[in-house]
Amino acid sequence: MRVKIRITGDQKNKEKGFYLLMIDGDTYSNKLWEFVIDERSLEVLNKNKIGYVVVKEK
Repeated sequence: MRVKIRITGDQKNKEKGFYLLMIDGDTYSNKLWEFVIDERSLEVLNKNKIGYVVVKEK
């Protein structure tokens, strides 16, 4: 299963530094931070409590 997600810029992600890692210090853009990932990668995000929203299932 592949899922299209968008990493969120919520407080949890900012506290972990994950948000800053993903945006590389640039202004956050929803479109730029959309990714198509597999189920294994989704499990890693969930395990580490990284915020994301499902944009569209593939």
